Amino acid sequence: MSFRSFGVALFLLLLTALSSAEAEVPRSVEEGWAWPIAVIPPSDGWDSPSGRSVAPVVEYAQGLVNDSIEGIKEHDVFFRLESGDVFDSSDMVRWRKEGFLAVISFADERVNRVLADSWRQGDPVLLLADDSSTVLRDEKEVVKAGLFSLDLHDSYVTRAAVETAVSILPPASEVGLLSDRLAQSLSRGARAVSRGLREGGLNSQVFWVAGGGTDSFSMMAQEMLGFGSDMVVVWMTDMAAREFYRQLRVLDGSVPVWSGGASLDGIVGLEGIMIADQDLPLRLDKAIKTLKTDVWDATRVRVPDSPLAAKAYACCQWVFQGLKDAQKADPEHLSKVMASTKGIPLGSENLEINPVTHRPSVKKVAVIRAKKGKWIQDEILSLSESGAGYYFGTPKDER
Repeated sequence: MSFRSFGVALFLLLLTALSSAEAEVPRSVEEGWAWPIAVIPPSDGWDSPSGRSVAPVVEYAQGLVNDSIEGIKEHDVFFRLESGDVFDSSDMVRWRKEGFLAVISFADERVNRVLADSWRQGDPVLLLADDSSTVLRDEKEVVKAGLFSLDLHDSYVTRAAVETAVSILPPASEVGLLSDRLAQSLSRGARAVSRGLREGGLNSQVFWVAGGGTDSFSMMAQEMLGFGSDMVVVWMTDMAAREFYRQLRVLDGSVPVWSGGASLDGIVGLEGIMIADQDLPLRLDKAIKTLKTDVWDATRVRVPDSPLAAKAYACCQWVFQGLKDAQKADPEHLSKVMASTKGIPLGSENLEINPVTHRPSVKKVAVIRAKKGKWIQDEILSLSESGAGYYFGTPKDER
């Protein structure tokens, strides 16, 4: 058997050990000396690079508790890797009936949004490990007690745009923004950046297109340069951002351009364009190399995705710390202490949770620039979910 085949076989054994029929929980849980935690797989499943970056870390973290003398308040923990790629309110009911205290989700926004919308008081804590888009708030804009996220909300991109513009431009410089008035997610981001720029001492003007049509991009580029734009912020989809960038570069090859609404893969070919990313600092974090080595020593499985491995470990430690601090091991008491947890290890960072947002109070974010079809790091920012450019609390008539 080759070394690679041996590694795959070990991972499959690990997966079998952590997974079980969803109707069953082990005797340790039934008898009350192990606390159960469910783990939802990444969208591409457990037997994928993403899944193989999460499951071994969860097994390693579980071993740290269960192999210790005292465990957590003389209790073990039991992680169950859930199967499938569709989860809804019925699963939340099932976890609640089975007595699960927390659910850590590595799923995408599609799954997480359904679970977050269906969460009710008394349900297990729902911790989103790799999702910056799902809203944790109810219809009154108040964060639900049992919803948490390890990522900053998408609005970190607007915060980073403001921070970058203020740092590279002289006071009173002009910044032109392009966005689609008909796309709420895009227009809200553009308005937030515009306000943040003005708060930071710069002048800003939003140039609107309706529906993302490409015919007017050349004219828009001319108008923005005629406005005297010292920097351009493009809050558009991938295709629209590419077309506008091409038209702009025909007219001006040097004005700095920031992208807010496009995906990383969709614009990496646009030489010099800037954007923010909260995973890159984890890819460059040397502390995660130590974590991956420890996981290998414990499970004999190599972890391919450093950011996911770091997030998996951080989420486990977040829940563990909550169980240590909670007066009672139930979702209500657990959620109360998780809302103000400090010292969550994410690579070399130690995160503190904001009790208002249920996300990290401050987190490292990388400003990256496209160069020859690849992303390179410009600088690292420590951003909070407040301040200039942050768009929660945007008046409803501006959304």
